[in-house]
Amino acid sequence: MELIKKNIHMMVNDKKTITQITLDDDMNVPDNRPDMINIIETKGDITIDEVKANDNQALVKGNLNFLVMYVGDSEERRIQSIEGKIPLEEYIHIEDLKSGDLLKANADLEDLRIGIINSRKMSIQAIVTIEGMSEEMLEEEVSVDVAEKDGAEFWKNPMEIMELRMNKKDMLRIKDEIALPNGKNNIYEIVWKDIALNLKEIKLLSNKINVCGSLAVFVLYRGEGDENKLEWLGEEIAFTKELECVGSSESMIPDIKIKLKNCDMEIKADYDGEERIIGLDAVLDVDMKLYEEEEVEIVEDIYSTSKELKPLMNKCRFNRLIGNNMAKCRISGRMRIKGEEPRILQICNGSGKARIDNVEAEENGLAIEGTLEIQVLYVSVDDNVPFFSKMIQIPFSQHIDMNHMKENAVYKVEPGTLQINTTMIDSEEMEVKAVLDLTVMAVEEFEKEIICQISEEPLDFERIEDIAGIVVYMVKEGDSLWSIGKNYLLSVGDIKELNGLESDVVKKGDRLILCKNVGRQMMG
Repeated sequence: MELIKKNIHMMVNDKKTITQITLDDDMNVPDNRPDMINIIETKGDITIDEVKANDNQALVKGNLNFLVMYVGDSEERRIQSIEGKIPLEEYIHIEDLKSGDLLKANADLEDLRIGIINSRKMSIQAIVTIEGMSEEMLEEEVSVDVAEKDGAEFWKNPMEIMELRMNKKDMLRIKDEIALPNGKNNIYEIVWKDIALNLKEIKLLSNKINVCGSLAVFVLYRGEGDENKLEWLGEEIAFTKELECVGSSESMIPDIKIKLKNCDMEIKADYDGEERIIGLDAVLDVDMKLYEEEEVEIVEDIYSTSKELKPLMNKCRFNRLIGNNMAKCRISGRMRIKGEEPRILQICNGSGKARIDNVEAEENGLAIEGTLEIQVLYVSVDDNVPFFSKMIQIPFSQHIDMNHMKENAVYKVEPGTLQINTTMIDSEEMEVKAVLDLTVMAVEEFEKEIICQISEEPLDFERIEDIAGIVVYMVKEGDSLWSIGKNYLLSVGDIKELNGLESDVVKKGDRLILCKNVGRQMMG
């Protein structure tokens, strides 16, 4: 007997490992930069350029990119910055990984420490956490109907699943310009930059994705003139971009991650020929998976009144969406200046990142704990150290509602847009307030026995002889016309005709007349 089947596509992550590595290197101060006296602020990030799967191990290649702002020994150009990179090449062990497997790697910079060895050399030490996982496109076949009924009676049940419709990577480019406001000097050189991506909305449309957000841009620059005075500028560049995505629709469930890969800055002349324009060229990496919820009616059991049907079963894996939610976490904290640190004259910029430390499943959702790390750059009252930077770490916790949590649920929590507001209370204290978007997708992974094939054999006549010719049957709890018909080798239609029933619904206590002769007539 031929079954009509439907293919279900899913993405599974079976092979996964997390490892931590240390990067350690030295770097000389470039010849065109003055000697180092004090380090003001450091920044860093990890870029992954290549991930390759081998037998039981993955090769991850990339770079640690860093930027250092320091106080130099030059009176004219006292505040300086140096940028550089350290290559990252690491083999990580992933059990049962095969060469050619689809592989994904994420890297997080846990700690970055840059110190002065001497006035012309600095040391760079970093702790990097690498998460490697194989992504397997799984295709399962489910039986949804029977091609030729031929007297067969089959039982169908609906099953809710989440099917993968699309898995692709893409790129968005944002090009814009910032013009200096009146009253600020022309730009001589850019000393320090800090760019953060804030996503407001990612909306699925027919055959495209609409992305709305902004780039929070902070620039510390040296102005033109005899004194080369340091000035700064903070702007938010709003953007709306459409990304072509053939096959997408509004009904799909998005799992889309967008990250700022890099942003190049260029000093440009305005219409008067004065260098008062900052050109931005930002590249965003887009990693998207689109799912769709579907209710599939699958054939769970089958019998015939004219032959013995034996279903062959196969255990299959499926995903079911539990929930997709977002919460805004409000975080606040205060930070005091230590005795040896310069006092605050004016706050310039606050930037940071959120780290998820722990996620616990609760009855109606998830309990999330994390840490917000914020770096605050300020103008100090000390002429010898005109700028200073201070790090504040603020713990946070948040509950995200998620009904019907399951023991076998897999959930992904991602920190999203981070809005930071820093306020100077007095020369020794500042307050930080932040709003962090937390998004979570919870998916239940389950297995189910699916009919993959049906073999046919002649009826067991000894079993037929054991069935009484006429039976008055009292319906029990959990009975259906289908289950009764299977036990007595009668079709559902025969039972309904004998008892004058217009529907398939029966309830506990109903009396039914069952006649074996009807079944034999169908055997022919």
